Amino acid sequence: MNLTSRCLKLSVVSLLGAAVLLVMLFAGGPPKAQAAEVKCPTFRVLHNDRIGNLKLPKGTYAMTVLNGNKLTCPKASRLFAEFLQDW
Repeated sequence: MNLTSRCLKLSVVSLLGAAVLLVMLFAGGPPKAQAAEVKCPTFRVLHNDRIGNLKLPKGTYAMTVLNGNKLTCPKASRLFAEFLQDW
């Protein structure tokens, strides 16, 4: 193989590599993983409650946090308790 064909082959490989790199950079990579749901301990409503049209009978409720990175189970329970007290 002579010097000219080696240079041409190297140029083609370099161009293909650059094209792949550009596609990867502008495509944004793989989609970001979503935060997993977190099953929390149960929450107990102590008495029948009503907030507008929403009826919450006395009893135990399962709580699930949809994004554990943004809200913890203890904070979700506290916020729900405050919501019930305020209304």
